[in-house]
Order: sequence, then structure tokens, then C-alpha cells
Amino acid sequence: MFLSIDTYSENLGICLINGSSVVYRLSIQKVKPFSELIVSKLDSIFKELGLSPEIISGVSVNRGPGSYTGIRVGISVAKTLSYSLQIPLYSFETHDVIAYKYRHYKGNILIAINGGQKEAYVREYFSDGIETKAVSDYKIIKIKELREKIKEFKDYLVIEKNIDLSVSSVIKEMEDLSLDGFNYSIRKKRKEDPLFLEPLYLRSL
Repeated sequence: MFLSIDTYSENLGICLINGSSVVYRLSIQKVKPFSELIVSKLDSIFKELGLSPEIISGVSVNRGPGSYTGIRVGISVAKTLSYSLQIPLYSFETHDVIAYKYRHYKGNILIAINGGQKEAYVREYFSDGIETKAVSDYKIIKIKELREKIKEFKDYLVIEKNIDLSVSSVIKEMEDLSLDGFNYSIRKKRKEDPLFLEPLYLRSL
């Protein structure tokens, strides 16, 4: 059974997957810092299911970009589980997974998420209808500037998280990425060494 953790936004996502079946999925709005919430939630989930954490055979986690604190906490928990249970660790990146969710769209895709400080984390992709490929580096753009420039992307499929670009054609990403991220990390074989996995921060610390 795999555990997948997503803490990149205000949504805490926890998913337990056994083969092709979702055993348990939790997606809640953050009501307190994830550092105070995630461990207690994991503990209550296993108690509710009558399972021991030792049943976990692997763990996947979102490495960002996203909330600085959220990403750090999620990776810390995932690495601890990987170390203590001696199980493989996989990772996924926020923009890659969101773009991949819309891979059946043929054309250019723009992913923009709220990065705090009135800025957006943006990356462009191209989809052939089967696979997606990043065609730009990550960019940090002022949200006000992005709103002014969004019409330049009229031929793109635009997906945003917590920005409110005020354009009817823009898709608002609402869910956490725990399940989609797990599927992506396994499909793309994103296995990590717990010693070296670090959060993906776009700003210098």
C-alpha cells in the first residue's frame, strides 16, 4: 500500500492507494499549520482503518513549488516514513502534475499558482494529446502583471490555483494533488534518495 502526501497549497491531501484502488482519501482546508496537523491526521487515519503504518510499502510527496512551510513539512514527514520503514520514496512537482491532468488537450498549456507575496509561479507546457512536456523554465510573475498579460495566452489552456485571473476561459484548480501526484510519480518513475530530496523553492531562502 502506498501513501501519498500533498501540502503545496491550502489543501492538505493524504491518499492511501492499494494497487489500482484508493483505500482512503482525505482533502481538507488548512485550519492550522500543517506541522501541527499532518501527523495527527495520519495517526487517526490508520486507527480508523485498523491498520499499522508498517503496512505502507512506499510513499510519494509533492516537492513543490508551493507553500514554503507546507512543502517543507510534507517532505519532512515523507522522508521520515521512508527512513523509519525502509520503503521507497517518490516525488512529484506541482506544475507537472497539473499539466499532466490535462494531457488529453492538444496544444499549449499555462499553469499558474499563487506563490504568495502577490506573485504567481508560472510554467508553460505543450501537450500532444498523450504526454505533456515543459517548454519553459519556472517564472515568478507579479499577479497584477499576469492578469494584464493573460490575454496574450488566448491560444493556451490556462489553469490557475488561487489567483483569480478574472477570465472565464481559465480553469480553476481546486483539488489537492495527492492522488494525481502519486500516479504521476509512479508512471514517471520519480524515485528519490531520502538523503538528497529537497523542496523545490523558486525564491532564495
